[in-house]
Amino acid sequence: MRVSGLVLASSLLATVGGTTACQSIEPSCAAAITSPRVSFLESEVERALDALREARESLPAQDMDAAESLDQAEASLLRLQGYYLPLLEARLRASNAHQLAASGDLSRAEDELVLVEKTLLSVARTGGTEMGREVRDPLNLLEEARVALTESSPEAPARLEVLADRLELMLLKGDLVLP
Repeated sequence: MRVSGLVLASSLLATVGGTTACQSIEPSCAAAITSPRVSFLESEVERALDALREARESLPAQDMDAAESLDQAEASLLRLQGYYLPLLEARLRASNAHQLAASGDLSRAEDELVLVEKTLLSVARTGGTEMGREVRDPLNLLEEARVALTESSPEAPARLEVLADRLELMLLKGDLVLP
């Protein structure tokens, strides 16, 4: 009974997290700068993964159905941890950069872009060759936005908005590119 409850709780967490990540995060014209840290979600995912692993170790060897359910729940949590949460944070940072650039704070907008780039490169490294291809387009958009910021171009906010929209698309199509 403990294992099935754990599977249910872990699956629920993965579903809620994935659904949250796949919904429209904020309108592109929102004036507020949001805090992009999702550390509370990262902590919850880590706790759920630990509980899953403990449950798997306590299973009798012949309980293959429960083990398979635990494997599926773990895979969902790992996708949440390695793809959805980092991209959610990158999307929020890109939106912040857009708002900062639109208000004329180009330096802080560039700071946000640096963090978006680190996140995308990390996702590419941990996701293998296919994920490297997936982040290529957003990295190109990021570079275009960076050039516009450096040149103080009036196009900078629009380029940042395109980057944010592209990151949201990556969140929405996660199930199509993730194993």
